Formats: sequence, C-alpha cells, structure tokens
Amino acid sequence: MCLRNLIQFFCLAMISSLWASSLKAAPIDGSEPLIREGLSLRRNGDDEGALERFSRAAAIRRSGRVLAQIALAEQALGRWVDAEAHLYEALELREEAWIAKNRPLLESALTDISGHLGTVEVVGNVAGAAVKVNGVERGRLPLALPLRVPSGSVTIELEAVGHFPLARSLVVLAGGRARETLNMVPVKEELPRVARMPMPY
Repeated sequence: MCLRNLIQFFCLAMISSLWASSLKAAPIDGSEPLIREGLSLRRNGDDEGALERFSRAAAIRRSGRVLAQIALAEQALGRWVDAEAHLYEALELREEAWIAKNRPLLESALTDISGHLGTVEVVGNVAGAAVKVNGVERGRLPLALPLRVPSGSVTIELEAVGHFPLARSLVVLAGGRARETLNMVPVKEELPRVARMPMPY
C-alpha cells in the first residue's frame, strides 16, 4: 500500500470514528447542515467538496469541531501547513465538549500532520518585503515567527518595490529547521538624460 493510500485509510478511519459524535446533539445553527454535508462528502471520498462545506460552516460559527473537520479534510488532501494550523486552533478550544471527547484522536492526527512539515526562519534586509513559499505569500519581513513548510524542496521568494526579486530553493527535512538570509539588491534609478547642446560651428 502506497503512502497516499495509507494516509487516505487513516483519514477515513478517523472520520468514521468521529462521525457518530459529530452527528450527536450539537448546537443547531446555520453551520450544522453544512457540517453534515461535509461529513457525508468525506465518507464518499470527496475531500475537496467537504473542505468547501466545512469552510462555509466555519464562516458562520468557528467552533473547535468544525476547525477539526477542516484540518482532517486538509490532511487528506496533503495541505499540511493549513491542516496543522487549523488543528492547533481547534485543540486550543479546550472547554468545548466535542474537542475534549475527541482529543486523543485529534492529537494523533496532529502528530501525523506535523511529521510532514519542517520550519524555515527567513531573514532579509528589506523591511516590508513580501515572503512567498512555493508561490504563496506567507507574510512580510520581518516575520514574527519562523514559517512552517512542507518537507522536501521549498522555494523562498522575496519581493519588494525598488528591489530585484530574489528566490532561493532549499530542501527542508521533516521535523528539521533551516535559516535563510536573503539580501535584496536595490534597482538603480536611471539617471536623467542630459539634453545635448548643439555643437558651435
């Protein structure tokens, strides 16, 4: 069984374990029908569709339960950075009964997700420069915290007005930590042209 199949099997097993508790009594609001639709889609293998429903539910009520379901869908899709962030956010809601009940399963999922990530500290010489990871903007310098990135080949880019864009590729190990210092070069302004004076004869 390949790694992706193992991940899918794990996710399906987890969603089945959480299915019953997700359908038990919960606050009824506009998010509940969307959560149920998302759970049904996940059971049928449509993780993208499920993620869209869960995200809409979160826009109505950002509960730990819906955040956890978002994270599990993202885990199945291999969106490790987002999955980790959403699952951490869900687990912080300790007072929520659903989170307390399912904490062991959720922490197991978090361990799997974090195992696909590494950390990169990006330092640069231009405050306000946009920092992109694999083409997606992740913040501006100076960054408050190091970035969590998928393990493997990663491309870090900096973009800032008045400077040449800068890109660097590196390999980040799962669980590893790297530091990249990127110094941008300013674009020299073109000197104004001096009008040529007619030559005397």
